[in-house]
Amino acid sequence: MREKMNKKAIILAVLLAGCSDPKDASIPADLTKIDQLQEPIKKLSEEDRKLFASYMMRRVLIEGLKSSNAGDIPARAMTIREAIAQQKQWQDDQTRREGEAQLLKAKLLAQASAARKVLDDAVVVTVVSNAIRPQDVKAGRYRDQQVITLGFQNKTPREIAGVKGTLIFIDMFGEAVGRISFAYDKGIKPGESIQWIASRELNQFDEGDKAMARLEDGKYKTKFEPDAVVFSDGTKLEMPSGS
Repeated sequence: MREKMNKKAIILAVLLAGCSDPKDASIPADLTKIDQLQEPIKKLSEEDRKLFASYMMRRVLIEGLKSSNAGDIPARAMTIREAIAQQKQWQDDQTRREGEAQLLKAKLLAQASAARKVLDDAVVVTVVSNAIRPQDVKAGRYRDQQVITLGFQNKTPREIAGVKGTLIFIDMFGEAVGRISFAYDKGIKPGESIQWIASRELNQFDEGDKAMARLEDGKYKTKFEPDAVVFSDGTKLEMPSGS
């Protein structure tokens, strides 16, 4: 009788072992012994296997780098279930952060676009002419100069005290040849259109610098990127920082 009971106990133990949840298996502290989990891993669903594999890859990488930012990788022993849950949480957090980053990017781009439109509606800036003034030691010019005539139009009902921005020179093939930043502070009356002549010394060792100065009328165009417009009453329109 006792022998029959022992046999039943053994059979029951085997059945219970066969029905045990593979997720309850513990991950060995020594990851070189991860092969011990081959059988439990085989019993996982495809999704859980992927999550567990991702967790282990992340854990091996962090431990290999001895990162101080292990964060969600605990030192204590873990079960496969805990590893899967932790990996899913980590992936959900990554997705959330990526979504937040995309929303922030869209918000900043929208702010920059709105600010750009306000500035474009306030002032028009164009290049009227572009030429090279040769060096003339007698006149005190020791290098060739690029001489640019800029045109400004104040489209607002208020007087503009100054304009700051960058001009991009684009050749006939659509390639940006160079860019020049400037700050104009001579004032523009409401509705007024004016011209302003500016010059700068060319860098004889910079071919791009010289190529921009050699652009001929009708064979290039310019694009104005505004930074700020300051009105005579002290108010200011400007692009967001970093735009």
